[in-house]
Amino acid sequence: DIKGKGVPAALFMVIAKTLFKNFIMMIKNPEELSGAITIANDKLCENNEQNMSVTVFAAILEISTGKFTYINAGHTSPLVYKKSEKIYSFLPSPKEKNPLGINNGLFFSTDTINFAAGDKIFMYNNSDLKIIDENDNTFGKKNLAEALNKNISVSVTETINILDTEIKNFVGNKEQSDDITMVALEYFGAGIKEAKS
Repeated sequence: DIKGKGVPAALFMVIAKTLFKNFIMMIKNPEELSGAITIANDKLCENNEQNMSVTVFAAILEISTGKFTYINAGHTSPLVYKKSEKIYSFLPSPKEKNPLGINNGLFFSTDTINFAAGDKIFMYNNSDLKIIDENDNTFGKKNLAEALNKNISVSVTETINILDTEIKNFVGNKEQSDDITMVALEYFGAGIKEAKS
């Protein structure tokens, strides 16, 4: 999620996406994710006179084991659904809350969780929480979690569709100033059966 709007933000986004893709594609194991994000941050800091920044949630899912290795660099916390607990809950706040592009020399450490068959993760950008209705109320984390937990038995495709409808109903006729991004994934043990964004 890029801080700022307009052409400078769009160009910074292209640069950031290119760096992430290039460095992450070179990773041979999930433990190297930290180095890839750390190097990408240093590169984004070069010649960044406008102090642009980007929040990032980067992750690697080992399909054979369900091990989910991730870094949250200042991004909104995803919600994880554990089938054994039958509830979506927010991942704990990251150790580092720094976005990328502001300070070089930072180290971004990884965290891990383990997925079992039927577990899901729902990721989104900060704009989803800042959605405003006609009375200037924000959608927020509470509405997001409630909408997900009312629909725990549906597929991830249906999850996205339901959230899209919930947001549209909440907004009404209020014009929004930012994009809405959602990604949902369900782990099926031996592989990913369905992912929707």
